[in-house]
Amino acid sequence: MSGSPQLAAGSTMADRLGEDPMSLDRLVPELRIATEEIKGLGPCLRHPLVYQVPFFSWKLANDTLTHKEQLIIKLTGEEDYERILWLYERPHRLSMLWEWTRAGLVDEDSLRALLPGTWMGTEFPRQYKGVPLRLFRKAGWVTDAEGLERPDYGLTVYRGTIAGSKLGIAWTKSPAVAAWFATRLAPRNRTPIVYEGWIDGGDVLAVFTSKDEAEVVADPKRIRDIRVHPDNDLLIEHVRPGRKP
Repeated sequence: MSGSPQLAAGSTMADRLGEDPMSLDRLVPELRIATEEIKGLGPCLRHPLVYQVPFFSWKLANDTLTHKEQLIIKLTGEEDYERILWLYERPHRLSMLWEWTRAGLVDEDSLRALLPGTWMGTEFPRQYKGVPLRLFRKAGWVTDAEGLERPDYGLTVYRGTIAGSKLGIAWTKSPAVAAWFATRLAPRNRTPIVYEGWIDGGDVLAVFTSKDEAEVVADPKRIRDIRVHPDNDLLIEHVRPGRKP
């Protein structure tokens, strides 16, 4: 079951994109209000169910919205929230999962099944403010590794960031991975920093292994003895920009 409308047999790309494809006026009102001008890109469409960045076709956008809304009605009747979740554009999935959890539409077992993929597909989680931490607390313990249990021992964790940034919930067991994250998007005028701290196993909310990031999710308030890594400068110096260690 696809999240996008299929091109009918015999149809051309022009049929799919529509006449005067970049006409914003031909978007349905729900999509039109979700457009904005972005410097360097021009008009962009960012709706929970339809993204075009940059905008390129009113007809494809309208057809995609109609198609997804019809699927959502069908899947809601089947209570198939996993498939519904993937119909939403990636930046909106975490928020939708929280809304469903609050409304009681997703129980804790379903939340534990849905949260790993949703979280690992999320970029810039800071934009969601307290939502990720609330989801992980509600789930209790989450992992993408079958059979892995919450650690019953304390561990050292690391976080790569830039000077002056508030510490978030995503940490790692690898100082090299932390250094990569510290430098990944660091502006020239901001100093990349690797922090290290200690957390009791019982306070670990999640461990993820599939992206080779040795990720540990935890409330930063539960992490003790946080300090700048003693080899911070060496770690940062040896990171190859744009490539994970």
